[in-house]
Amino acid sequence: MKKFDTLSLWRRIAAVIPLVMLLAMGMRLAHFPQAPMIHTYYPIALANALSGRDLAPEGHDINVFFQSERDWSFATDTAPTTGYDFVTTALHELAHGLGFSGNMYESYNIGFCGDGPYYWYPCPSPYDRLVVDSQGIPLLSYMEPDPRVLGSKLKGDANFGGPNTMLRNNHAWIKLYTPTIWDQGTSLSHLNPSGVSSAEDTLMYPTLPSRLRAIGPVTLGIMQDMGWQAAGNAPNLTSTGPMIVGANNPTPFTADILWAGYAGQPVTYTWTGDAHAIITHTDQTSHDTALLTWTTPGIKRVFVTATGIATPTATTRAVLVAALNVTDTLQGMAGQPYTFEATLLPSAIGFPITYTWETAGQPPITHPDGGADDTVTWTWTVSDTQQITVTALVADATITATHTVHIKTIVFNHWVYLPLVQKQ
Repeated sequence: MKKFDTLSLWRRIAAVIPLVMLLAMGMRLAHFPQAPMIHTYYPIALANALSGRDLAPEGHDINVFFQSERDWSFATDTAPTTGYDFVTTALHELAHGLGFSGNMYESYNIGFCGDGPYYWYPCPSPYDRLVVDSQGIPLLSYMEPDPRVLGSKLKGDANFGGPNTMLRNNHAWIKLYTPTIWDQGTSLSHLNPSGVSSAEDTLMYPTLPSRLRAIGPVTLGIMQDMGWQAAGNAPNLTSTGPMIVGANNPTPFTADILWAGYAGQPVTYTWTGDAHAIITHTDQTSHDTALLTWTTPGIKRVFVTATGIATPTATTRAVLVAALNVTDTLQGMAGQPYTFEATLLPSAIGFPITYTWETAGQPPITHPDGGADDTVTWTWTVSDTQQITVTALVADATITATHTVHIKTIVFNHWVYLPLVQKQ
């Protein structure tokens, strides 16, 4: 199913940008298999490019509407002397249609992402996932517990922090246009005019330059960070790995260089990510593998950068780390029923979950298509220490937890009373 994000953009054009939203089980979001980031709305053009097929053949990838009453200049190789430059404007709006657009917004000092007054805006997008504040903290993390903090960040402290962008910006994130008064359709979706040094990157300023025929290096870096590949002989880095992993479970992720110019040069791969230590592999080939482990649940971003080649390149993923917790009594009596509850964190998984419960002396119990929690009731007849194992199957991930309960047998003491003997 395709959902449309109606975006009020710069005064010259109204653009309508479709984004992919696959639905499973009502309003729960499912993802096309090649999506590098979980729980993320991709522009349909990018989703098609990543998947290698047309995911929404019934519609257009991008719709751009030009106002005919404007004084357009259609010059292609000379600067226009009057009117609006059509080619520059088209490049600018096509960049928005390809994903250069923020979907978080502020209203009445509250920060929103996918709900509120503009709830039809699908959020987050790949662009949103890489927006950080001046401390490098993702703005999406400010949604909880107080969305007013997000609202404040969206009016003055937003930067794009993707790894390719930083490689092209002297290893620093690039400041986005976020004026102190929120401007819907303009704020967050453009580069700050004081933040870039390349003349070509002025293409993505909130006010367009008079004439441009190229896209700047920072803008190209942002496109690569969202998932687009650079054309020509530029190296690209791709990564593979699961969408969901279990906490404390070492999981392999891979990275591959796609570059016609690779001829055996030694490559250094640097793996970083949210709540994860840096991993560096030197003297590698065009392929690398890293085991990544997280201890806390939540959505975690994974960055990998390849250096030592002509042009360093990077790629980004976002995975959901899930943890399973089993709660109830630690001690019980034989012959008494006990109910045990398993809770999967985070609660908003967005995928059907199959729970399987196992313990000695009891038949396994499977509950398909469950939610964020599940229960089972068992009764033991003998005294013993029982270990309960519960497994949650989510997409391709298997998350397991155990719980131990000590069962005792009730012992009844029988007293024998002697008959009363009265002394004569």
